Amino acid sequence: MDAWLNGTWVRADQAMVAAAGEGCAYGFGLFETLKFSGARILFAEAHWRRFSESCAALGMPLPLALADFVDLCRQAIQTCRLDEGALRIQYSKGSGHYDLLLTVKENRYVPSRYEKGFRICMASGKRNPYARLTYIKSGNYLENYLEKEQALKNHFDEAIFLNTDGHLSEGTFTNLFWVKDGVVRTPAVSCGILPGILREKVIELIRGLGIPLEIGAFPEEELLAADEIFLTNSLMEIMPVCKLESRRFKIDHPMITQLLRKEFRDIVYTSRC
Repeated sequence: MDAWLNGTWVRADQAMVAAAGEGCAYGFGLFETLKFSGARILFAEAHWRRFSESCAALGMPLPLALADFVDLCRQAIQTCRLDEGALRIQYSKGSGHYDLLLTVKENRYVPSRYEKGFRICMASGKRNPYARLTYIKSGNYLENYLEKEQALKNHFDEAIFLNTDGHLSEGTFTNLFWVKDGVVRTPAVSCGILPGILREKVIELIRGLGIPLEIGAFPEEELLAADEIFLTNSLMEIMPVCKLESRRFKIDHPMITQLLRKEFRDIVYTSRC
């Protein structure tokens, strides 16, 4: 598989970044992961906007205008010859320069994965809603990685953080939604969550369908009492949850989660986005 590094296409195993740079030493950088299906790049403008905002927050020069960003992604799709997959753009601080790397991989979220659903648990750490990096998709992702690895060792697919104020926050790589008595709830960004692109699109969809929605600060007990739970991110889109700790959920009958999945796919894959 090829990779794009600082303007040149190279073999992925030869894509080297500066070992002496702050990106390698301290995780100084950011990344975006975009889904593509056929020749279409989903929500490219929204990803670029978050990318540019993150550059500004970290004091990094913006390396690509929107048109260049999209063109680069399209080149990568043509090079990899995959029908569907994930584009990862990583931008890090080197030693006196900045490294921009783009790689492509297959999307592991096949249809059978949604039939099984995700098993989730509560994370042992706490999300800090007052930390600057909480709201940036930065290269400093070790806390998330460790929590996810621990969840996998315990036979879960994802771990959900509470924040330091005791409110529900987000997963290690997902945003969190749940349903109770026909009302969809999700934590506010101020609870210490990365404002996901799919989170934004799903909120728009919920409002467009006229489904009651509450965004705010919620205790863990709200999630434990949920009728349905689902997770979102750019690659999985909307993933039903079949298990929270020891409690199981039925995901094979009509409900709000399945309605949202159907409506989302009908809208996104039959229109331009």
